[in-house]
Amino acid sequence: MKKKYFPIYVDIFAKPVLVVGAGKIAYRKILYLLDFDAEIDCIAPAVIPEIRELADNSVIRLIQREYRKNDSAKYDFVFAATNSPETDKFIYEDCQENGTLLNVADVPAFCTFILSSYIKKGDITINISSGGTAPFFVKHLKDTISDCLPEHFEDIALLAAEFRKRLVDDPRYNDEKSRNELLDSFLKTDWTSEINKKDYNGAFDKMIKLF
Repeated sequence: MKKKYFPIYVDIFAKPVLVVGAGKIAYRKILYLLDFDAEIDCIAPAVIPEIRELADNSVIRLIQREYRKNDSAKYDFVFAATNSPETDKFIYEDCQENGTLLNVADVPAFCTFILSSYIKKGDITINISSGGTAPFFVKHLKDTISDCLPEHFEDIALLAAEFRKRLVDDPRYNDEKSRNELLDSFLKTDWTSEINKKDYNGAFDKMIKLF
């Protein structure tokens, strides 16, 4: 039966995460994780310079040796990028015993979770996934969506967050109809043009005047 992966956002801030392998694929996984502030250990006997530099700068912790039984026990998530079917199987069996979630690069059968492709702009994250079946098409969609995002997207997201906070706190808008009308006013405003004309502070003033 085909696996169905449940899309979920998980707080991994300062969570212990293990990456097994230290090649180019492992490096991409590490950069992905660093984007979300994970606490990363990397186990591998051989290390590419990019990962060595991260370890030397104390961005990650490097353990230079082969993976051993029960290495997965103290971690919430394990990412395997070893390019060794035997090692991947060993890690999979170990994670199964320890109840640790595992992602194995290019081996869906061993994955208990997968990574989506994502676009991250400030607090906004857009995830795109094919469930591991068509990564080339996911990349195409990511590029297409990125090209469609408005200019000043991060600033607009900040305005939207502040707008929602003020809306929730304002007792004048305690019914669904009035809230929806105000939300509609925000969404119909051309914030890109407002920021281009008046910078972020000018757009912020415009947002406040909507109330």
